[in-house]
Amino acid sequence: MSEIAELVNSDPGTVALIIEALQQKLNHDLRDHMTKPLFHTGKTSVDSLRSGDIMTGVVSMLYTFL
Repeated sequence: MSEIAELVNSDPGTVALIIEALQQKLNHDLRDHMTKPLFHTGKTSVDSLRSGDIMTGVVSMLYTFL
């Protein structure tokens, strides 16, 4: 590992991390092993929002592309 790290001007820890990542399945998601976020059950669509509602967090991947 040290020889590869030296060859690519990096450190052994980074090289090990890259090798481990390359061994994962193509659709592997690190977030699968993390605590799931809590969602407010009453706000499941735009229609459930009202003027004055305060929403926090991040929205991502609203639509699955086929």
